[in-house]
Amino acid sequence: MAGKTLTALLLRRSGPVPLEKMAETLARLRGWEPEEAPHMVVRSGGVILRDAGPDEVREIGAILRKRHLPFVLIPTDKLPEVTEQSDVDGVEVHPDRITLRRGDAEVVVPQKDFLLGALCVLSAGAEAAEEWVLSVVTTGPMRVYHKRFRTDEEREIRRVITALYDHWPRSQLNRGVRSMARGEDAGTPDVTFRKTDYLNSYVMWLAYLAYYARHIVGAPRRGLGVSALGRVRFLLERNEVDASVEKKLERRAVESRSRRLRPVGAADTTAVRQRGSRVGVVPEPPALAPLLEESVLLKVAVAAAVVAILIWFVRTLS
Repeated sequence: MAGKTLTALLLRRSGPVPLEKMAETLARLRGWEPEEAPHMVVRSGGVILRDAGPDEVREIGAILRKRHLPFVLIPTDKLPEVTEQSDVDGVEVHPDRITLRRGDAEVVVPQKDFLLGALCVLSAGAEAAEEWVLSVVTTGPMRVYHKRFRTDEEREIRRVITALYDHWPRSQLNRGVRSMARGEDAGTPDVTFRKTDYLNSYVMWLAYLAYYARHIVGAPRRGLGVSALGRVRFLLERNEVDASVEKKLERRAVESRSRRLRPVGAADTTAVRQRGSRVGVVPEPPALAPLLEESVLLKVAVAAAVVAILIWFVRTLS
């Protein structure tokens, strides 16, 4: 794609996205395995495609437009890279700054560097305790900080969320923050994730949209905020992908990958050594045999002539 502008394609709404058509198209465009493509699309969340060329943007854009799903295009070279992503031990929200504690160190985030505040639920199932996760994303350079709260710390998380909602730009706060600050149930499926990587993809999607509205568009515009956005919804066979379907997609992707990466069994080295130790006898082609016989006779005749000349020369001298 030399000489062409590469672009990131981001959804502007949370769907629903037709997973079958999207996965089929991206598998063809990107050379993905058909059984892995659905999982890769779901896992990427709202960042549908990065480093996309004009043809890819045209095909994916046509699918989204057909279903009236708005999206934005950001040149890849303008898309910020995350320089740090880490957990913090504590968070304090003030009207003019956010203070994040990590051990004995503190990270102070002024309003000019604040990009996103997102509240999500991490629920890995019966084998793990449910957690609230507050993510704070800063700009210049982009950094992501996560503060995890146990379910028995509800009073603490509500205090932090209320301060965020009261003093910080609401267009840069996600649906989870808005719901909890309004006294609604913030633990809805819209902001609940089974795995950290899905949660991280969601946070990065919102962060890129906030960056687009602030640094690329250049001025706040109605409808460019992220406060109404929950996780991206996907439709598979006209049904919304839930946790059980998500697990099936993961399993199929893992099985497909394991088949491709399965090691080839070791060869029998004994037979190889035996074959290598044999000296092969190459039979003479029938057409070559008369030529070899003539060559031998010629050599004999030359040798006899040389001997005759030597005998004649000796007799002449005597």
